[in-house]
Amino acid sequence: MTLLQKLTGYLLLPLALVGALAFAGCGGGEGDLDPPSLTLQGGVFRTPIQTTSITLEGAVEPGATVEVFLNDNEIDSGQILVIGGDWSATVNNLVVGANVIEVRATDDIGNNNSLALVVVREVVTIEQFVSPTPDGAQTVSGRVAADNTVAVSISDAAGTVVSEGAAQISGVAWSYDITGLPQDGDYVLVATATDGAGVANTASVTLNVLADAPLLTLDPFVPEVSSASHDFSGAYSGQSISLFLNGVEVDEFTQDGANWSFSATALPIGENTLLVTVTGADLTTASGTTSVLFKP
Repeated sequence: MTLLQKLTGYLLLPLALVGALAFAGCGGGEGDLDPPSLTLQGGVFRTPIQTTSITLEGAVEPGATVEVFLNDNEIDSGQILVIGGDWSATVNNLVVGANVIEVRATDDIGNNNSLALVVVREVVTIEQFVSPTPDGAQTVSGRVAADNTVAVSISDAAGTVVSEGAAQISGVAWSYDITGLPQDGDYVLVATATDGAGVANTASVTLNVLADAPLLTLDPFVPEVSSASHDFSGAYSGQSISLFLNGVEVDEFTQDGANWSFSATALPIGENTLLVTVTGADLTTASGTTSVLFKP
């Protein structure tokens, strides 16, 4: 069984932080049977990423050799640097989706130690939207890799395109105003990112327009932050509102008339998702999703 197969369970957790897994063994000789020490700086890796390469580093027992494998294929030794008790490696050619990286250390008598992690690469994502909306008016947003353009197409239940155009891009974020969808029903929004070589990647989401839905808005999307705090906000009209950060209900947030806000603190490294749910007087509901990537 390959390492990629062993880690299948982790691949079912996209956008989640995956800790380094340790494996140890020993050589066939006598004497010291302790595996060489091997660590990954930070212990976990920030995922998802949007680049095709990544540099990892950590500590290793002095004198041990280091090998690195990407999806069960060994990378060139020229991409690995070991100086004393420190190692670093640049891993190229990450594919879209889950990438399993294994780092192996072997001492001079054959004792070995391994670390493995899953790095998720995404070219384009849809991160912020509300569904249903009473009139279709909202801005849908997401992340996109550098040097890509994003084209958006929206189709109705019959497959007829009702809106299309180029998304606005700011840094690693894209956005598209979908105001004016013609009638109640389901619509499929497809965002297509295309790089300079013409390689395209897509992401999609189904949005619902419902005249009786309560109003919910999310303030402009912020793709990433460098500190462990972030302010979320928006507006709503309804009987009640609930917030859930990373699946846990938020007990304390601010409601000021038709506005809501929440100051999140102690965000974990990686992607943090906020779900906002509004219930109207007739018990119809609307939900909005947004996220922020904490990269210290």
